[in-house]
Amino acid sequence: MFQAEYAGIRVGYRFRYPLTRMLFWDRMKPAEAGTPFIEIPEDTIEKSRERFPEDTPPEHIEFKALIDLTSRVLLSSAPVCVFHAVAVDAFGKAWLVTAPSGVGKTTQLKNWRLMKDVPEVGVISGDMPVLERLPDGQVLVHPSPWTGKEGYRGASSAPLGGVVCLERTGPREGNLIRRIDSKERLDRCLGQFVCRPETETQIRNFARLADAVLGGVPVWLLRNRGDAESTALMIKTIEQYAAECSHRPAEACGGAFGISAVSEPADAQNALCGLSAASGGARYRRTDGIFLHEICGEYLLLAGAEARRCVPFMSSVNEPSAIIWEYISSPRSAAECAAVLAGEYPGVDRERLCADASAFLSEMEKKGYVRAV
Repeated sequence: MFQAEYAGIRVGYRFRYPLTRMLFWDRMKPAEAGTPFIEIPEDTIEKSRERFPEDTPPEHIEFKALIDLTSRVLLSSAPVCVFHAVAVDAFGKAWLVTAPSGVGKTTQLKNWRLMKDVPEVGVISGDMPVLERLPDGQVLVHPSPWTGKEGYRGASSAPLGGVVCLERTGPREGNLIRRIDSKERLDRCLGQFVCRPETETQIRNFARLADAVLGGVPVWLLRNRGDAESTALMIKTIEQYAAECSHRPAEACGGAFGISAVSEPADAQNALCGLSAASGGARYRRTDGIFLHEICGEYLLLAGAEARRCVPFMSSVNEPSAIIWEYISSPRSAAECAAVLAGEYPGVDRERLCADASAFLSEMEKKGYVRAV
């Protein structure tokens, strides 16, 4: 058994094929006692073949399959996870260029390295760096064994400066870059974390890391043709932002979204305001294994491994729904939930609050997120 280390966390591996170990060549050493280890069963490799070209060697399938399991081990210890992006080092920071496979991440890196009269760029990872959230909320970007087809790899880490999402345009369209808001950040970036966390600890660390990445630094969308002009536009944007940060206090640089944790709802007895919480009707409780987290200003329900048998991994809810979700850790009626909402939204008609709470609970019961008790 061998081990590798990411952000100070040891991960042990039992490889089915010797060539797979060679793909980790710059990170492997004999495993220490007590190191948590992972391995890919042979039947999993066979089942995964349909996602790869017919002539893909089993070593490559094993190598790819280890990414998600590695992220789960990391998230079990800290907010550390693999992310699908090209990671470069420039202006003293790390910059992630992310998009689905085939959109042109590596093209942007190649363009940058070939261009003259632009700041030099270093490579941290050519495909899947490891991201680490530090206790102060900063994010460090580390190299990993998963370097992409070109094998771009680096040896050093750097603090995250920003994220560039790519979208390809037609040859007759121009290149355009713009900052994107929290909803679009989630839509474009959340699926680029290479992991589906299973336990409550993994989900909590995943949410903390995702919030630090997507809410703590600027995120741009670069609609581009994949040419040198688009790369120059990206470099100019990053350089201008880095220059602005160098002239401002550190706390002034980062995302435009200040995120606070979801607060516990007010006590129902203090929020009644004449609305009877003792009225009849079903009482509901949230399904076990589903956890509410605020990421980049959006409320998300994230499902663990068991709960994903009934519901998807992620679902977005609004603020009133989030308040209800927190409140139904114990069985509650729609009237009781409406009473809590009345304390949070005193200007809203109470009958409407009760109807909305009832509709939300009924709909969530149909979807499997809550159950009547």
